[in-house]
Amino acid sequence: MRIAGTNQLAGLSWDETPTQMIATTIDGVPTKVAKFRGRIESLKGGNLLYSSNGSMKVAKISEADGTFNILIPVSGNDQIIHIRAIDDYGKTYDDRIRIKSEIDYSQMSRKMNFDLGASLSYLDYSESYRTLTTNATELGLTLKGGANYVLNSKFELGGNLFFTALPVALNLEQVSRNTTTGIVTTNTSDIQAARWYGFNARLGYRLPIYIHQGSLHLMTGWYLWGMNVPVSSPSGAYGVKILGGPQFFLTGRFRTPKGRAFATYVKFATVQDTTGFFSMSNRELAVGGAFQISKPAEGSVRWMSTLDMAQTQFSNVAGFHFIFRTFNLGISRSF
Repeated sequence: MRIAGTNQLAGLSWDETPTQMIATTIDGVPTKVAKFRGRIESLKGGNLLYSSNGSMKVAKISEADGTFNILIPVSGNDQIIHIRAIDDYGKTYDDRIRIKSEIDYSQMSRKMNFDLGASLSYLDYSESYRTLTTNATELGLTLKGGANYVLNSKFELGGNLFFTALPVALNLEQVSRNTTTGIVTTNTSDIQAARWYGFNARLGYRLPIYIHQGSLHLMTGWYLWGMNVPVSSPSGAYGVKILGGPQFFLTGRFRTPKGRAFATYVKFATVQDTTGFFSMSNRELAVGGAFQISKPAEGSVRWMSTLDMAQTQFSNVAGFHFIFRTFNLGISRSF
């Protein structure tokens, strides 16, 4: 970010780049503010008025060297700022400047954001119940969507959903063992590929920890997870309908010096059934992140590459048990 254009006010000079970038909120909306330093050689003391976002602000001109500072909320990558210097005798000096940025911060200033994405998923599911074991390994095209709403400088609401749009079976088998005869049989013809789906809603809190060009958020909410398994015959049935429980996230959001956004998260969620039996060992652990692959100056739409890994496990008092591992590599579009 730098000041560009021809100054009309004689003796006015600027530091080309901001002396500081400040993350703050204006009317409850997260905003980046650039602090610029200037100097008017012909004035020592007095005030400088400047127009920013439709409102007039005042900067004090130093009596010692004629320097001053202005704070500009960044709402785009090309802004015109009107300034008026007033000396101690009431004489006015008008000028305007242009501030250009390689980064477009407009998306960061919106209260509501959406994202849509798709990923190539490796899905490895294994369950056991009494004498029957089922293994399902698949590749899948997973579609995702989400929304985030900033309530104020500290809190936000969010949610997202996903489902396996196209499963491709790599290995599907059921192995049963007769406890009387010891005979083991394998079934591969009746079992069908599964589709997974999930939804979560969350409330986020921005932690009061200063990080240059970044922030940390603690989130909690409710998580639902389930499977849809076509059944061609009773012998091919497996999977779970729906599980759910509270979840907890720790999320970090950052920007590189060149303005590309990236984020990381770790997640713990419990997955419980409706029987009333609660166990902390029935849980999902996940870690992931995203990195902006589109140019920062391309406007409010961002393309992100994403990587996620998760492991889910569940057991109940009836002896049913499963473990599920996923690896996802994808792309998403934020707008």
